[in-house]
Amino acid sequence: MADKLVYNGDLADGLPHGHGTQTESMGMLSWTYTGEWERGARHGYGVMVDSLTGEKYLGMWVDGVRQGRGCVVNLDGVYYEGNFVANKLTGPGVMIFDDGSIYRGEFCSAGKFSGKGVFTTKSNRFEGEFHGNYSDGIKFNGTVYNITEPSTPIVHDSIVQSYTVKASDKWGSVFAKFTALVENHSPWEQMAIAINNNKALLNQQEILNIRSLDYLERIPDISQSCDLNWNTYNEIVQYLTAASSCSVHPFHHVLQQLIDSFNISYGGDQSHPTLLLHAKDELQYISDTLYNLLRRLFPMLPPADKQVCVTNPANDNESMPVTSKSLLLPLLLPSIHSTLFHLYVLKEKKVDDEYFERVRHWNRYSDAALLAFFDIDSTVLSLSDDWQSNNNNKALFVDAATALQKLKTTFTPAEKMDAVVDMFEPIRRRTRNASTDLLVPICVIVVVRAKLLQLGAELVMLFDILDEGVLTGQKGFMLTTLHAAYTYILNERVIIN
Repeated sequence: MADKLVYNGDLADGLPHGHGTQTESMGMLSWTYTGEWERGARHGYGVMVDSLTGEKYLGMWVDGVRQGRGCVVNLDGVYYEGNFVANKLTGPGVMIFDDGSIYRGEFCSAGKFSGKGVFTTKSNRFEGEFHGNYSDGIKFNGTVYNITEPSTPIVHDSIVQSYTVKASDKWGSVFAKFTALVENHSPWEQMAIAINNNKALLNQQEILNIRSLDYLERIPDISQSCDLNWNTYNEIVQYLTAASSCSVHPFHHVLQQLIDSFNISYGGDQSHPTLLLHAKDELQYISDTLYNLLRRLFPMLPPADKQVCVTNPANDNESMPVTSKSLLLPLLLPSIHSTLFHLYVLKEKKVDDEYFERVRHWNRYSDAALLAFFDIDSTVLSLSDDWQSNNNNKALFVDAATALQKLKTTFTPAEKMDAVVDMFEPIRRRTRNASTDLLVPICVIVVVRAKLLQLGAELVMLFDILDEGVLTGQKGFMLTTLHAAYTYILNERVIIN
C-alpha cells in the first residue's frame, strides 16, 4: 500500500512553517507529529507519536531530528527523559520502569546505560558504573544497598522534569497569532477583520449554520467597562463560551489547537502516570497565558495573581472566584477531560483498586449493619419507623449515592463540585438532629452504596483543578469530608461482623 502523507497547519512558501500536524500512514502503521515547523522541517517543540516503535516523544527538534531536552514513553510502560543529540539520548537522564524501578545516571542511547548512576528497585539500591541496554542485560560495577522496608520507589516531583521542556517553552506558534491580534492597539477591530477573513473561506450555507455569529461580530459593551461585578463577569463568560464554539472566531482557533495539542501529548496508548506532572503544568500555563491575553480584550479582569471574587447581587451567599482556572477550565476540560483523567487513574490505580475491593466487601452488608458498625443510633436520624423494610435494607442514603455518581458524568470543576453539594443535601436532611461527628461515617456509607470506580482519582483531580477560594468555604468542607470518608475506607482494618 502506498504511503499517505497529510499535513494540516501553517505554511510559508508552500512549506510547513509555524504550528502544524503531519501524519504519515504506511499500511497499518503510522506516525504523527504535532508542533513547531521551520521551512518544512520539524524545528522547536513538538510531539511525535510513532506506532512502528510504540514510542511517544515530547521535546525539542532541530532541522528534523530530536535535539535538546525531551522525554519518551513507550508501550512497555517505560518513561525516560534527558538531553537528545542527533536523535540519541546522551548524557545524564532519568528512566522509570513499569514496576516503579528508577534509574538516574548517564546514557549513550535510548535505554542504554553508560557511566555513573543509581538504580533503585523495591528492595535494593545500586550505585556505581552501568553499561548496557536495560532490555538485553546490564553490566554493573559498584555497591548494592539493601532497602530495609521493601516498597515501590516513590517518584518525587524533583526526580522527573529535570531534563524536559518547560511548559512556558511549548506551543509558542499556537499563541503567536492570537497574541499579535490582541496586543494590537485596536484589538477588537482586528478581531472583526479576522472573523470576516475566516468567513470569506466559507460558503453561504456554512455561514448561516454558525451559531451566535451576529452576536460575536459586534464589539461587546463590556469591553469598554472597567467595573468587574457579577453581571459583567457573566457577560464575559457568555461571550467566550459563544466564541469558543464559533468556527470563524480567532479564540476558537487558538483554543482548538491547544486542545488538540494537549490530547495528542497526553492521550493514546503511550500514556504514562509520570506524564501527569507535565500535563498539570501545561494546563496551568495554557490557562494563565490565555487569561492574560484575554485581559487585553476585557481590561476589567484582575491580574492572574490577584484573588478576586464577585458576588451575586440577588444572593449574598453566592459568589465565584475570578481566576484563570474559573474562566478557562470550563472551556478546556470538556474536550480534554478523558485524557487528563486517565493520567489521574493511572497515578492512583493501586490505592483505588484497594479502595474498590473494600467497597465491594462492605456493600454486602445492610444499612442497619453499617450503622451498628459505626455505632450510629438510627433514632437520631430523620427516618420513618419502617425505614429498614421500605428501603430494601440497603438504600437508606440512595439519593445521596445517586448524586455522588454524577462525578463520573461531569467535566468542569463547578459541575463536579455541584455533585458533591447535591450528595450532602439528603445527608443534611437526615442528620439535622445528629452530631456533626456522624458526617464522616455516614459519608462512608454513601460512598459504599455509590460504588464509584476510581473515586481517589476523581478527588485528587478535583482538588487540583478547583480554585483555592472554593476549598476554604463550605464547599471545601464538604469535599474534605468526602475525602476523609474515602481515606477511612482505605485505612479501616476491622472486618464487619
